[in-house]
Amino acid sequence: MRYRTGDTLIDLDAREIRRGDTTVDVEAKVFDLIALLLLHRDRAIDKRELNSALWGDRPVTDAALSQQLRKARRALADDGDAQRVIRTVHGRGLRWVGPLVEVREPPAPIHAEPQPLDPTATTVPVTISRRRLRALAATTALLVGLLGAGAGWRLSQHPARPSEHAETRIAVLPTDDQTGETDLDWTRNGLMGLMASLLAQGGGIDVVAAPDVLAVDASTRRLDGAGAQALRGALGATHLLATRLRRIGPLYELELHLVAAGAAERQETLHGSAPAPLAVDAVAQARRWLGRDPLPDVRNRRMGSPFLAEAYARGLDAQLHGDVVGARKYFEICLDQDPGLAWARLGLAIAQGATGDATASEENATKVAAAAREQGNEELLVAALRQLGSNAFRRGDLDEAARHLDAALADVSANRPLMLVDLLVADASIEDERGHFRRSREQFERALAVARESGNRRGEALVLVNLASLENGAGDAAAAAAMLRAGLDAARAAGDSSLEGNTLANLGATEANQGRLLDAAVLLRQALAIARRRADLQLEMLSTVQLIWTLAPFGRDSEVDGLARHVAAIALPRWRTSNRHAFATAMRE
Repeated sequence: MRYRTGDTLIDLDAREIRRGDTTVDVEAKVFDLIALLLLHRDRAIDKRELNSALWGDRPVTDAALSQQLRKARRALADDGDAQRVIRTVHGRGLRWVGPLVEVREPPAPIHAEPQPLDPTATTVPVTISRRRLRALAATTALLVGLLGAGAGWRLSQHPARPSEHAETRIAVLPTDDQTGETDLDWTRNGLMGLMASLLAQGGGIDVVAAPDVLAVDASTRRLDGAGAQALRGALGATHLLATRLRRIGPLYELELHLVAAGAAERQETLHGSAPAPLAVDAVAQARRWLGRDPLPDVRNRRMGSPFLAEAYARGLDAQLHGDVVGARKYFEICLDQDPGLAWARLGLAIAQGATGDATASEENATKVAAAAREQGNEELLVAALRQLGSNAFRRGDLDEAARHLDAALADVSANRPLMLVDLLVADASIEDERGHFRRSREQFERALAVARESGNRRGEALVLVNLASLENGAGDAAAAAAMLRAGLDAARAAGDSSLEGNTLANLGATEANQGRLLDAAVLLRQALAIARRRADLQLEMLSTVQLIWTLAPFGRDSEVDGLARHVAAIALPRWRTSNRHAFATAMRE
């Protein structure tokens, strides 16, 4: 029983899918779905029948079938827009519609499947962004930290190169601006970003990404003994660097405070005529305290220029606020002053990629990668390759994205756990998108081990939620719930309320799909409270919709109606603005 649709061969007996000489990696349930639709191609099969055939009596989430369908279409070179092979028949289910030819010639020789990678072998690490989480997703799709959200790990032929100062992992906290000057609002995040960037550029220090510091509301934490210990644990950092900015007559004063586990605290107050150069001086002082060499590149030292330092800090502040247009403007100003500023060029490439200027982003990221190789700058090279991978992912070239990650992996020291966890998540996510499901799971599990070993509770939570997504996709709601509860504990320990809220929403949906509606309602109300406190409209809509589904069986019509009206009031104006044509069509129908 062998069939061909387009250039794809489906061997039902061997349970194999091939395209040309390449075997397409598919999970067992994905193949079962394909086979079921193929063998019953004379009709549409409804969701109830599909769920029963794939999972029997086990409770599964609504998104589990959607996830298997997405993977099945991808395995058949199809997608949800084209629906050339598998079509969604609204109100009736799914139906096979692709051209199909029975293949009667003898089967081709079976090629040996590559052996799974040895998870005990030496590993090397690689948002965009990211990933920027790289990623909080919908109900049971959960968090998939793609390239912008983070990146991932992969075993490599290249041995990891040890770092001389592997144990120094530092988090720079938002600057406490006490000047009262409204035109210095940019200093809170901008000086933090500037200092974190320069510390990373100097090498020998693993630096917590500024977005991760903001995610755990670090500026609200007390830096007494217990508070500092909790914050270090939340971020997986050994050191915290805090700064306070004041105005004393014509001069600015930057108070610098370094907090380390099991070591004496270091403090110093710097004075100067402008805030940004003081932040550059603070980095030099911090490096001396940590026993590190000064910034090696003359262009990095040029950041002491008040104009250039402020332009770069303002660009980073805009980037952290999601203002990619503003970030682009400030990074262009930096490059007008000095075209050789590689980190400013990388910031420009990131902003260009986010604003859709793919060609310019590719050119600038390629230039940065070349400069990094010439300088032997590991941090810069990895960041540039991640951006190139992000660009490839945006244009849908997953193989090219994976190649850039492979190249980055070969250039990162093994003992950078903060970077490693972040990158593990993105690479595992890319592998999932490519259909390499076993490898994706292995990489997520390795990320979890690294996060736990380094005490990175936020990273631990992020990986657990991603693993729960895989369990939900496979239909194992009980395993998903267990991972989400562990992820919830880690998110709360890290103090990341955004991650906590999204984990609560996903856990509530998973509990509801197992029939535990009262437990689900409690969890969803907690997620909704966090969403409203954070003014997070996406989480608020997600939690509200899930709560509607949970309350409906209890006959709570009045409350359900109120919730439905509330979410419609939030969603419709945004959807109408971004989907005018679709909105008009929906209204006509």
